[in-house]
Amino acid sequence: MSFARLKSALRGPVIAVACGAALGGCGEEPGVDEPAREGLAIEIGGIDYDVGITRQLNLEITPDEAFYDGPPAKPGHALYGVFVEACNVSDEPLTTTSDFVVEDNQGNEFEPIELPEDNAFAYQATKL
Repeated sequence: MSFARLKSALRGPVIAVACGAALGGCGEEPGVDEPAREGLAIEIGGIDYDVGITRQLNLEITPDEAFYDGPPAKPGHALYGVFVEACNVSDEPLTTTSDFVVEDNQGNEFEPIELPEDNAFAYQATKL
């Protein structure tokens, strides 16, 4: 499953960052018949996943340094933040996925860098 397209020719690791996981605020028409694009929710297993934005991170600026505390990207590579919201659209508690893959517009796949559980911005599978 792919959740966003990287918008640069640079290749690099991806950081999945949760902007929020909420029961409310879900779209009226969940799901799409093609890979998810930013701003469009896709329903998987009763949960709407919405990639709000995908962008290259600049660890030299204050907002971005809070997202990731690790080594910088290798030369010729970049770090990207994928900001995801998950909404339970079912009538019962469900657990969000812990398995994300990001695919760029050339078909290259990237797996998220695992972030520490104490990172307030890190996506963590949870029951909604």
